[in-house]
Amino acid sequence: MSFENLNIKSSYKSDEGKSILTKFYLPVLKESKTYKRAVGYFNSKLLIHLIKGIQGLINNGGEMKLIVSPELEEEDIISIEEGYDIKGIIQNKIIKELDNQEFSLDDLDNLEILKELIIKGILEIKVAFMKKSGVFHNKIGIFEDVNGSKIAFTGSLNETYAAIFNNYESIDVFRSWIPIEFERIKEKELDFDLLWNNEESQVSVIDFPKAIIEKSINKVKKNITLIKENNNEYTVNKESPMIKDNDFALRDYQLDAILGWKRNNYRGIYSMATGTGKTFTAIGSILALWEKNEKENLFVIIVCPYVHLVEQWVDDLIKFNINPIIAYGEYKWERDLRNEVRFINRGIKKFSSVIVTNSTYTTDRFQKVMKRIDKPRLILVDEMHNFGAERIRKLYDELIEYRLGLSATPTRYFDDDGTKALEKYFDKTVYELSLEDAIKNKHLTEYYYHPKIVYLSDDEYEEYKELSLKIAKIYFIDKNKKNEDSSLTSLLIKRSRILNLAINKIETFKNLIKDKTDHYNNLVYCAAGTIPSGERQIEAISKLLGNELKMDIQKFTAEENMETRKKIINDFENNNTQCIVAIKCLDEGVNIPSIESAYILASSGNEKEFIQRRGRVLRKFPGKNFARIYDFIVLPREVKDVPFIDDNVKKVDSAIIKKELRRMKEFTALSINQHDGEKIITEIEKAYNLIY
Repeated sequence: MSFENLNIKSSYKSDEGKSILTKFYLPVLKESKTYKRAVGYFNSKLLIHLIKGIQGLINNGGEMKLIVSPELEEEDIISIEEGYDIKGIIQNKIIKELDNQEFSLDDLDNLEILKELIIKGILEIKVAFMKKSGVFHNKIGIFEDVNGSKIAFTGSLNETYAAIFNNYESIDVFRSWIPIEFERIKEKELDFDLLWNNEESQVSVIDFPKAIIEKSINKVKKNITLIKENNNEYTVNKESPMIKDNDFALRDYQLDAILGWKRNNYRGIYSMATGTGKTFTAIGSILALWEKNEKENLFVIIVCPYVHLVEQWVDDLIKFNINPIIAYGEYKWERDLRNEVRFINRGIKKFSSVIVTNSTYTTDRFQKVMKRIDKPRLILVDEMHNFGAERIRKLYDELIEYRLGLSATPTRYFDDDGTKALEKYFDKTVYELSLEDAIKNKHLTEYYYHPKIVYLSDDEYEEYKELSLKIAKIYFIDKNKKNEDSSLTSLLIKRSRILNLAINKIETFKNLIKDKTDHYNNLVYCAAGTIPSGERQIEAISKLLGNELKMDIQKFTAEENMETRKKIINDFENNNTQCIVAIKCLDEGVNIPSIESAYILASSGNEKEFIQRRGRVLRKFPGKNFARIYDFIVLPREVKDVPFIDDNVKKVDSAIIKKELRRMKEFTALSINQHDGEKIITEIEKAYNLIY
């Protein structure tokens, strides 16, 4: 039907039984192919009342373009004028506006509808704000039908629920088939197009930040997607896990892992080398359990130690039509999660999921909601060695039927009790893929290993020796209480930092990297802490690379937020950054397969840590034939300069060397240049009289 058949009036106002919505907005929208709208304010709740019209727009192959404005405060304007992160300020304001909305359980999930419209390309949103003080309050609407007829309107109406249902509003309407009104439509459309293309002098218009979709729309996960209008009722499709990409296929070894888990009654541990696809194997396991459980209900609880892992999991889960509630600090997840539990318990939904950080998992708030689930559950724990901490062990839910733990290193470092608790809870390792097998079978990249010897300075050595003697005394006094002694823990940490932050690493690193300043795909692992000059090691390395050697670098630490981290990774993979300088936060889960060369300045004796650091470099990537690992090995002193003078000195030296040799032997054993590493190891053992 053409607009000309709708009997559209020249104006409408709110006191006529909501006639703006029922007599103008819905009928016109339903016959539209294009809808352009600029408004002062917008919220998604109104979409619930516009679905019939939007469905008509969809059926016409149409599209919507919206320019909206957040309510900025004076301090926001000042920050924008001073050059602060404009998108970040806008993003936070829109998230706050969406968070403050209340939604009825009986409503369709209008946020999910908004997301669906954006994903399908039906709706495109841009954000407008004044370049200086003032409020963007322009209100233009232009409709076009399949025949080319157009309707424009202006007035006080905003695209909000309150404007339609609570406020007194009025609009003036212009119709293209009435000659004296045609020019007004052309003016309004020109005004809109200038805004859309960011060509107005007083107003800035930017793309609607994608993070809004991920952080605000996705978090209201009632997972109801508009499909069609049928007899004036809305039909919905509930979430169901599936492989959406026809080209996706699990590898044979991943299928073997899932089969082992099935045979063990859907309980067990996947011990798989870093970079071999644990996440996709785990998602395949969810699909396998869902296939078994399809006639029942299933609630999946995914637990990750860190926020960046949660975000990476969400990106991967969405590819399989799994849209979990996201539960950690910055998300207001409680109401959404309670709703999800109600849906699964009442049978409204057959599949539901939540992804949560370890810290949120241990809260009373989260545990109380979890205890309300009365349907079959799967708990899936990534980097499960972290899940063996004592504070988490107390919360193991024995009533959860299905369990899956993931880790390259399932055992806990110096924590036998934690390791035993994990093995008992998850049952046993049902599949293991070692690093050696992963490299041999071409699942990971081969690598060269280059150990670089660094000696402690005289002051560092003396301090290390002094701390070692104090540690030895505590052990000698009462071996049974040594693990409870906080002073011992403090001494051990302090001694470990001496090796991690050895000052000679800086000069050794400089001599190594100065001839490689044109290289890309570099990663430098720094230790947390300050060097003797009082400067953090990561700052010293960053200045050396960026200021002195003029390389393009970026830091990757706990201080960067998720958006910054994503940008760092994107710049790195597109060769806009030569080197990432990182601290421990890059150890677990961060996926940057393009890394070719790793410089390990952090001297970890923790097997889990150094295995994961090696795994960061070995992921497959197009054009990457092999990787290189430069490992900075700290030795106490050269024997020729200071001979062994007593047993205490010998013990101190041996303790340092054995710790470093353990890592060297692990890295050397699987390297392409194995013989080179073995030669250096033998030389060290001979020099320090450590060959038995």
